[in-house]
Amino acid sequence: VGAGAFASLAPPAAPAGASGGVAASSSGSIVVEQGDTLWSIARRLQPSGDLRPLVQRLIERNGSAVIQPGDVIALP
Repeated sequence: VGAGAFASLAPPAAPAGASGGVAASSSGSIVVEQGDTLWSIARRLQPSGDLRPLVQRLIERNGSAVIQPGDVIALP
């Protein structure tokens, strides 16, 4: 996965002096890149913790656990 493959998922940079906090991602979509799996996508969306619930939501939202490069994945 290229360095900027998920740049659109990152929360906007906070202005200088703003207190930190990670913004929750609202629903959106991403395009599957070569080498992506639902697990790797889930890890990028949720850097820590148990991924199983998020992977399950991705499967339910998209109707399949099978993804291929170029697919557009709806995010929960």
